Amino acid sequence: MTTAATETALRNAVTHICDHFPRRHVWNPAQLNGCRDWLRQQVEQMGYHVEPDEFTAAFWTDANGTASTLKVANLLIDIPGTDPNAKKLIIGAHYDARCGMAEQQSKKPAFFDGPLEPSHPSYFYQDTPGANDNASSVAALLVLLDHLRGKTLRRPLQVAFWVNEEYPFYKNYWAKGRKKDKITFTANGLGSFHHAQSLAPEKILGAIALDTIGCYDEGQGYASKDAPWWKRKLVEQVFPKEHDFVAFLTDYRHLDFTRQVAELFRAVPDTPRLIVRGLPAAKDFNWGWSDDWSFWKRGIPAFCVTDTAFIRSQHYHRITDTPETLNYPAFAKVVRGLQETVDKLCTDKQE
Repeated sequence: MTTAATETALRNAVTHICDHFPRRHVWNPAQLNGCRDWLRQQVEQMGYHVEPDEFTAAFWTDANGTASTLKVANLLIDIPGTDPNAKKLIIGAHYDARCGMAEQQSKKPAFFDGPLEPSHPSYFYQDTPGANDNASSVAALLVLLDHLRGKTLRRPLQVAFWVNEEYPFYKNYWAKGRKKDKITFTANGLGSFHHAQSLAPEKILGAIALDTIGCYDEGQGYASKDAPWWKRKLVEQVFPKEHDFVAFLTDYRHLDFTRQVAELFRAVPDTPRLIVRGLPAAKDFNWGWSDDWSFWKRGIPAFCVTDTAFIRSQHYHRITDTPETLNYPAFAKVVRGLQETVDKLCTDKQE
């Protein structure tokens, strides 16, 4: 697939998801499951077998914390390898989008009664169509699967479309129940965590989580205007000011795996600048960028591929996160780099 064709494929997939499933989360199961079913159809049309990884998610339905459940599913695509001793590589992305909230840094959902006018303070934090977060990564996986059709791999590869990375499932923050405004909210159903718990760590090379990979060259500075001052200062110490790079983010425990993959990515011609960052790992330091966190908890090396999301994009978790805001030429180059990197990881003899 040429670069121009890759750009077109990415744009078409992102646009279709945002146009048809702009409110894909557990509070809108028709669109969440509709997106899942569309993805399954796309992958099966390529000739792959899709294994639904079904489970029941628990969450609340209103501002009073009323409990409910929903049957949801990850989609897993296994591509076998010829070497029975080779460890499996996993690459995946979440297909859900963030529900409405009162502000960008909010840890509690906002249940709005009907559509808000643009003059309302919370207007921009209604349900996001999630073009960058995370239709961009879902589109990248579709393009990757198309690229891999007919290829013979030495190492087995599993491609995963995960459900429920977004609030309130992120990092199982609400799994044991937490109080907000004297009301207890409980949610349990992080798709990648459910997936990771089913794996035997000794058989896995590592996991690559894609999350927000479509925004580049958006200027300088921390884009999240309501972020606390200490987050802004921390970001200034960790990331370049110029937003022309893609990042591989992990913690110190998994730097070896991350650097191995980064070396292969950097060897691909005409890819955007890549930075690798590993943050301190400690028992009580529960950081994590995205679905990579789930695999750390299972003892599996993992890192996140990202454009840095809220650090970079002013559209993060807003209704303005729409397809036309993505930089498709740079986005396509990142995807091309990932394609060739996966090719190398799954064909060359390296553990």
